[in-house]
This record gives sequence, C-alpha cells and structure tokens, in this order.
Amino acid sequence: MKQGFTLIELLVVVLIIGILSAVALPQYTAAVEKARATEVVTLMAQAERAADMYVLEKGYPASGLVELVGDGGRTTGKLNIDIESALKCTKGDDMCVSKDFAYDVYCDTSACHWSAERNNGSYELSADRSRGGKWERSCYYNDKEGKPVCMGLKGQGWSIAGNE
Repeated sequence: MKQGFTLIELLVVVLIIGILSAVALPQYTAAVEKARATEVVTLMAQAERAADMYVLEKGYPASGLVELVGDGGRTTGKLNIDIESALKCTKGDDMCVSKDFAYDVYCDTSACHWSAERNNGSYELSADRSRGGKWERSCYYNDKEGKPVCMGLKGQGWSIAGNE
C-alpha cells in the first residue's frame, strides 16, 4: 500500500485554507485600520490639551490664526510644545504629514480646531472647540474602508457622516 495524499485531498486542503483566508483577511485589515484610528484619537487628545494650554496661556488670537502644527507662514506664536514630534510627522506647508495621516491643529479668533485625514482619503477625523465650549468630534468616511472606523467611534460620542 502506497502512503501519501491524493491530489483531491491536497486540493481540498488548499481550498479550505483559501476560504479561511478570504474570510479572515478583510477582518484583519479592518482591525488594523481601527487600531490606526485609535492611535490618532489618542494623539489628537494630546493636541486638544496643547490647544487648550495655548488658549489658557495666551488667549485666542486677536486676528488671524495660530498654527500649532505646520508652519504655513501664518504663525503668530507657539507654545513650547512640539506636537510634530508626538505625531511623528514632518512639517508641510500647512499640515504635518506622517506615513498614514495628515494633521492640522490651529486656533483662530473664536475656536480651536484639529483634523487628521487618512492619506488614502478613506476617512477624516476632526474636532472643534469654540470659546467656552467643549470639543465636538466628528468622523467623515468616504468609502467602505473608512465606514467601520467611523461607526466604531459613534459609540464614543463622535458625530458620523459619510459618502459611500
């Protein structure tokens, strides 16, 4: 009697592995994307605190805006807080760009704002805080990759909008 596997047995095993990977891969990529978004939410909470500290120390600017991330040529003064180092990004013209996101944090005469846009354009996280108000956070998704990220934040009080 010969020992070994028949061709049909090998094909069945390959088929089972293929089906399992087809089911698991989308779940894995969604979990990775949610982890990226969670990291951004954590980092931007630090940016919110930095903007709040700026307003407490120097007040809202009398005119124009103060860029706390990126230079854009409009900076009228910054705190001694290096947000770019925390975000692990390089300064762009008006934003700070990392491998996965483009960030912007600024305060104008009546509010502070931050945004983090996914470089592939699938979603954008942002928040605004007007004078005397609290941070209002929102997530906007453009495709099916960004939708689960935004829906995951919905339960945490984020407003959600999308264009799928």
